[in-house]
Parts: sequence; C-alpha cells; structure tokens
Amino acid sequence: MSNRFVPMPRHGERVEGLSRSSIYREAAAGRIVLKKYGRTVLVDVESARALVGNLPAATIKPEPARTAA
Repeated sequence: MSNRFVPMPRHGERVEGLSRSSIYREAAAGRIVLKKYGRTVLVDVESARALVGNLPAATIKPEPARTAA
C-alpha cells in the first residue's frame, strides 16, 4: 500500500524524483498539490506522479562512432 501523502522531503531527499525546491515551484504553478497539517507540509504523491508521468520522453542521441587512431 502506498501513501497518498508524504511529508515534504528534507535536504537531499526526493519525492518521485523531484527535489524540495522543484516541488514548491510546481505547487506554486498549480501542478502539484500540497496540504498543511499543523506545521507539516504534505505532498500529494499522486499529483507528483502525474506531473512526472506527463513529462515528454527523453531523446538520447547516439554517440558518434570513434575512429581508430
């Protein structure tokens, strides 16, 4: 069973690959839901997953072939 809400990550920790500052930035833009419980800020993991899931696929260019020296 996964938790719907998790505490805001501490320095160096991540939620769904997103840093603390990225979470605040995306929440300010309305793309991630945050809840407040007393002094604790909780991250809606489902909204973070949806954000990451909707990102475009990475395009990786092949490395050019090396010639023998």
